[in-house]
Amino acid sequence: MSLDPGGDLEVIGGSAALQADFDAGTLGGTMQQEILVGAGGTLSIQNGTISGVDIVGDVTGDLNDPGGSGNISVDTSLDGFIANAGVQGTMTGSATRGGETVGAQGVLAATQD
Repeated sequence: MSLDPGGDLEVIGGSAALQADFDAGTLGGTMQQEILVGAGGTLSIQNGTISGVDIVGDVTGDLNDPGGSGNISVDTSLDGFIANAGVQGTMTGSATRGGETVGAQGVLAATQD
């Protein structure tokens, strides 16, 4: 996911673990930040739903700010689909860091274990 894609770009990302309950039509999970050095933390996939092959949800959480200004708070929406035992999606929203809110956008790709 890129933070402030229109300006001073930083990239966060890492592994995702999704829990899909097709019978209940729900999606949840976590995303562990592993790319931006010093920005440890986990984002949660909440309020996720599955309708046919479409998925939606919220990706939120706080990461450590490697710049020392507290946390990076991420608040994005997930929109995607299920295809061939995997999930693909995009995330769009914002991140707040040191009192400044910037855009946040990214992609998600996951395969079934």
